[in-house]
Amino acid sequence: MIPIDLHELNTETGIAGTLMDKLIEHKSQEWGWDEAHLQTQNQLAETAKRKLETAKCLTAGVYIAAGHHELGEIALKKVMEINQ
Repeated sequence: MIPIDLHELNTETGIAGTLMDKLIEHKSQEWGWDEAHLQTQNQLAETAKRKLETAKCLTAGVYIAAGHHELGEIALKKVMEINQ
């Protein structure tokens, strides 16, 4: 096997140049799609997290408003400290 110096390869003209251009174009689109897809997934995850937190607050509010609650000893101490 003869070692090949990459600088001796002609990747700028002819069929090799065309193939190299197509490869670069394809990879650029693929990487762009991957990045856009990842950003979309992150946005969806953040939205879901915010909605879950909102739902927890609403559920807690409804539960407390219905009178189904009891402060534990630790929570009661914290409330007393805040009100002093």
